[in-house]
Formats: sequence, C-alpha cells, structure tokens
Amino acid sequence: MVLNNLIGHVLRGARVRQFLGESPSANSSEAGSHSPVEISLEEALNINKYTFFVVITAPFPTIPPNNPGPKDVLDENAFVLKELVKYVSSMKKAKETLSTIIYDKSNSVDIAAVLAKLPSEVKAFVFTSKLRYIQEADMFRAFNISRKLSIALIERKAPNDLQIINTVTHNILKSDNRPAWPWSFADTRIIYNEPILKPVEGKLVPQTNVYKKSWKFKAVFFFNWMIPLCRNFVQTLWTFYNNMIKTFGEDHFEIFGVMLDIEKYNDHVLFGMPWCTLKSTREQLDCIKYTFGVSHVPSLVFLDENDDIITRNGRALVIADPDARCFDWTSWTWDLDCDLPWKGVRPWNYYLIFEVPSLIIFGDLDDDGYISTLIDAVGDMQRTHVQRHLLQTKNVDIFSHQKLTRNQFISGSTMLLHKSLEDEEFLVRYGLGDLSVPLAVIFDPFVGVFVCDDEQISEEIIKNFVIKFQNGELSLSAPAVPPSANHNHVPVLTNKTTHSLDPVDPKSSAQ
Repeated sequence: MVLNNLIGHVLRGARVRQFLGESPSANSSEAGSHSPVEISLEEALNINKYTFFVVITAPFPTIPPNNPGPKDVLDENAFVLKELVKYVSSMKKAKETLSTIIYDKSNSVDIAAVLAKLPSEVKAFVFTSKLRYIQEADMFRAFNISRKLSIALIERKAPNDLQIINTVTHNILKSDNRPAWPWSFADTRIIYNEPILKPVEGKLVPQTNVYKKSWKFKAVFFFNWMIPLCRNFVQTLWTFYNNMIKTFGEDHFEIFGVMLDIEKYNDHVLFGMPWCTLKSTREQLDCIKYTFGVSHVPSLVFLDENDDIITRNGRALVIADPDARCFDWTSWTWDLDCDLPWKGVRPWNYYLIFEVPSLIIFGDLDDDGYISTLIDAVGDMQRTHVQRHLLQTKNVDIFSHQKLTRNQFISGSTMLLHKSLEDEEFLVRYGLGDLSVPLAVIFDPFVGVFVCDDEQISEEIIKNFVIKFQNGELSLSAPAVPPSANHNHVPVLTNKTTHSLDPVDPKSSAQ
C-alpha cells in the first residue's frame, strides 16, 4: 500500500532514463539501439517482476554522527554496487530478468560506468526528475533509507501492484550467506513461528503458541552476545521489561530476543534475559534480521498491535525511560487527531526515534486549551484527507474500526501531533530558543525543522502551514540533527555505541 501510493501519487510524473536494453516505449527502429530513453518511474517498475531500487545519499539522522570519511564511504558504495552488478548478472543463468533503478542524491558515483557493466538484457534506469523535499522524504521513508547507500527489492505482484520485499538488500549483497532466490522477507509475524525459549521458575521452557491477541505492544531485540555494548544494554532492557510487565501485565507486552550469535553460546546465557528468545538457525536469524530492516546491533524494534513497526530506534527510548514511566506504549495507535504526550518521547533525542513527520506546538500552561483547539483542527483535516484517500484507493477499513494501520497513516501523508507545555528543550537544541510561544513547528527526520513564523496562530494559519509542508513549499529552519547532538550527555548513536551489521572487511559476512 505504501509503495503503490508512493509511485502512483507522491512520485506521480517522476521520470527515469534507461541506459541499457530495450525501452517499452521505443519503436522498432529504436529498439535495437542503446541510446538513452526516458520513461515514467511507474513504467520502469512494471517492466520486470523484480526491481532493485538503489538510493545513494548523504547520511541521515539514524546514522551515527561520526561517519567514516568520504573515501571510506565511496569505497564501500563502489563495493556494494559491484556486488549488485555481479548478482544481477548471475541471475541470467537462473533465467530471471531483473531491473535496476538508481537515485543518486550525492552525485558521488559514476552511474554510467556502473550500468555499463550490466548485461544488455538488464533494464537499468537513473532518475532524471528533480524531487521536492517532501517527495524525497516520503521515498526515503518508504524504503527505510538510513545509510549512505541503500538498496531495496521490489516485486511486481500484478500490473501497477508493487510490494517492497526487502529494504536492506545492501546488507545481503555484502554477506556470504545470501538467501536462496526468490527472496521473501515481508512479514514481521515470522518471529511467532520460531522455536522460543523463556526462563520460567529457574528453567528454560520452550514456548508454543506464543502469540497473544491481547498484546498491544511488542519489542524485538537484535544483539550479539559477544559485543560488550549489547550485554550492557541487556541490563537496561531488563529494567525496562520488568517495569513494563509490572505496570501493564504480561498480557499486554512482550520482548523477543534475536541473538544473532546464539549458536556460539550455551543456553545458560538466556537466564539473564526474562523475555522470549528465538532459538533459530543462523540462516533463519538472518532472514528475520533482513525482514525487520536492521543494520546494526544492538537494535530494538517496537511493534504495534498489528505487528507494524512503530520505530526501529526503540533503544533510544528505553535509554531515556528505563523505568517505563513516561509513555503508555500499550495504548499506542496511529492517531490522526490525538496529541501524543511530548515528555514521553524525550525531545533531546527525538530526531532518532520516529520516521514519520510530526507537528509540535509549544506553549505555556495557560495555552493548553488554545493549543488543543489547534491540534483538533489539524486532526480533523488529516482525518478528512485520509478518508478521501482511502476511498480513492478502495481501502475503507478506517470506517469500520476508526483506527489506522501504519501503512494507512504513512500513505495518507499524515503526521504525528504533539503538544508541549512548559518544555522548550527541543527549541533550544535546534537554536530556536529565542522564539516566543505559542509556536508551531513541523519536524521531519528526513528533512529537518520548519517553523510557523506567524505571530498569532489561528486554526486557518496552522492548517495552511501543514498544507504548505505537504506541498513542499516551506523553507527549512534547521537541519534534522541538532547542533548539540554530539554533546556527551546526549545518548546519540555514535560509532562507539552501535555495531554495524555490515562487515568490516567487504569480503567477510555480516554479523
């Protein structure tokens, strides 16, 4: 749903140029030539059953701020693209024809040289359209772009019916343990069907029929026991888990541990982890890792009641609130018209948490009712917009249960709504502390901060502010990562606080 909306609506009219192979729009006299032909992105994605979608970009907020130098980045990008060419070329033997589409934001790669190495049968394209920031951000959101180079695998289920199979194909290409083709990593519920162990009264007890419909909130913890940082975070997560169970009960919350090096250790290490731990083969653990789009350890993925991903950056939230006092995660919904408790997401690391944009209205305690009125106005507008969108796409589930799934929320180009009273730390972090409140800002983790500069904010003004953002008509006020992100007391993800799942040696497999 997200991808079909992205291609058919957000990126409608986007154009790509074909470098190799025959164009579906070329006439017979042109079909034998290899001159570049420009077609729509939608046409390009419908040529073959499978398409590798390559995005080359500068690092984003979910990336450690202390990134490798430009040469290291270029070398790694070149290696991944080389592996992609090799893999796509090898599919010729399997009689599988693939397409490749490249979006190069960084302009750091000789695309023509890369494409020239592909077999002539492979359809290869590069973007020619210049995207507005909101279009680019929505594309990055759909493909979970959080690296200097990301590759997603897209499957055409039927004409103009597209599905994202995997968003970390770049990791798979760098691994020696690649899954057999065709790949299939689309269902997060895979974890419930795996062998599971859980400590119960001093014994490790196998768990069967583990899934509970009553679970409103789940977490999936990816880690390597050999890494000290992972073992240290287990202690913090242990505190969080026990407080969640104490407050909300076992019927509303569970953690599933995915220990990627579990085959190297005895089961006794699991006694220090009171949650469910998957006892799967290395191949199956890799499959689960790819399904969730995880690129580093430790990683904590939060799931909602529909098993949709709330955030892949749950570790930042647990570090901020190990006692589980600030936010009732068991009541999480993708609300269109309800404001979320701002203190529950701790503004100093907000840029690390959600992939979707947010409207945040700051004010004093006396502004509470006034701000609620503004948020209600935006909420009503969002609900009307999404209802219209779902009717147009013949997806009317919202009318039956009045709740949205994550995919519906993102496809509707909506945003989370926050009310922040007597708490201007976010503004200070972004160098906006001198601005007077009430103040409305929109934060998009893939773009940055936008400020509504009207002195008096009315319902009409706030709705126009949101519409201008959605149309890509606003000017950026601050980048996504705040200047203070490198302060020692801010727990941002640095090179010393995460371990990439990419191999250090390009020839070695992912951990």
